[in-house]
Amino acid sequence: MEDTFEKETFSYLSRWHYSLGAMSSMQSVQAAGQSIVVRNKAYIYNSRGYRTSTFYRKNSQIASATVKKIHGKKFYKVGKNKYILKTDAKADNQEVVVATKKTTSAKKASAKVSSSKNAASLMDYLVKSSSLSKTQRKEAKTAAKMLKTGKLNSKGAPSWFSKYVNLGAKDDSTSVANIKAGLKGLEEVNQARAKAGSKALKVSPVLMAISLIDADYQKQGGINHPAYYQYHGSLENLSAGEDPIQIWMAENQLGSQM
Repeated sequence: MEDTFEKETFSYLSRWHYSLGAMSSMQSVQAAGQSIVVRNKAYIYNSRGYRTSTFYRKNSQIASATVKKIHGKKFYKVGKNKYILKTDAKADNQEVVVATKKTTSAKKASAKVSSSKNAASLMDYLVKSSSLSKTQRKEAKTAAKMLKTGKLNSKGAPSWFSKYVNLGAKDDSTSVANIKAGLKGLEEVNQARAKAGSKALKVSPVLMAISLIDADYQKQGGINHPAYYQYHGSLENLSAGEDPIQIWMAENQLGSQM
């Protein structure tokens, strides 16, 4: 089964840009084509069919590739002016599955997994993407670990993590349906910000993971900011029962008048 959810979401995210937090620069990402796995050592060719000295190692995963012909030979286009022979790779049809270690220790809490398609599987997909920078893949890896274990770098999981986070469950913030709704919300927020003369929001995998975990915390009842991770002084807005964009924009207008 192809990881369609991850591919479609990745493609949608490419419309916005990836922000690697307050400490990093912005880089755009693009996704198209199919995911492939390198069979053997695969040298990279340029658009004229000349082989370069660089190559992909065996079993390297490339998230997006399209088939092109150069001088009658079939290649996979894997990047800007980057091609590998089609015979050196194969389609990656392996489903992404989120693995969690079973343990009886409370110190090694992990999220329950209801579906292999969820926010963590999306982050796992980004980790494998050759079109992202090393720093971007590293942040996606941190986000995937957070969603599975609740841990952020040296900070352990919050005491309530394993109780409220249920990866992929229908009523969980990490579900496919909620991720898609969240992306729609991002587009609507950026449209509202554009009308107000503000810059578009970017996407940060780690901040995304924190927001999903904090959203699950609301299962305890009421609307509360857990304020547990404090990543780069991260702030968040919560809303329930009303259009959050209208509320946030109204708050912003009120703040500017004070």
